[in-house]
Amino acid sequence: MGDSASPAIGGSPGENQVNFGVVAGMQPDAREGHSADVDADGYMLVFGGDRHHMPFNDMHMYHIKF
Repeated sequence: MGDSASPAIGGSPGENQVNFGVVAGMQPDAREGHSADVDADGYMLVFGGDRHHMPFNDMHMYHIKF
């Protein structure tokens, strides 16, 4: 993961861009098979999953600004 990215999706520069934001602190390992939910306050919780048959039993929280 990089610090941030703003790739253009279409149109002229500055239009239709997506900002992937910045992850501060410990970044989780890549995974699949996890569970995730976003609450009403804009927090995304990611729990568990696995990577190459190595199970994770952890939880990460991200604040998503809409």
